[in-house]
Amino acid sequence: MTRCTVSGQAAVEPEDASVPNAAKRSDGQFVDHWVLCETERAKGFVRPVRDGYVHVGAPGAKFPLRELTPEEHERYDRFGYVKFEAYPDGAGMFWTQDRLDKIGKGCGTRTLMPQAIAETYARKPDYYGSTFCCGCGKYLPVGSYGEFVWDGTAERVGT
Repeated sequence: MTRCTVSGQAAVEPEDASVPNAAKRSDGQFVDHWVLCETERAKGFVRPVRDGYVHVGAPGAKFPLRELTPEEHERYDRFGYVKFEAYPDGAGMFWTQDRLDKIGKGCGTRTLMPQAIAETYARKPDYYGSTFCCGCGKYLPVGSYGEFVWDGTAERVGT
């Protein structure tokens, strides 16, 4: 898939190819961003085109959390895991204290984005792994465990 940039300028791919032209503005945001090219976006959208999102913080667990067993402590303490979320299908996820501390602790700032980025999210919701918060001045995760919802909804950005 060909990648384009918001600016329309040719992108210089840095070692970290997650951003083109890795220079940052004074607010901490990258100068340019990857987007799906116009021809790809013109194929239609699978989600509404939305231009703003709100930093609400990480979502909580969907299922009850339990304490770690002594065996799990021995095996996973080095990763900082403190709780385990058991899924009904037998799988599950370990949680760190840092992650637990971020539940619902977003700054509440609404951030707007350029039309090309909004259309990229609408065409391919999982295109990005993070997005910029104008209140915090940094990039934070998106997706089902991300820290943002679309403005006026409870829908997580990037899902």
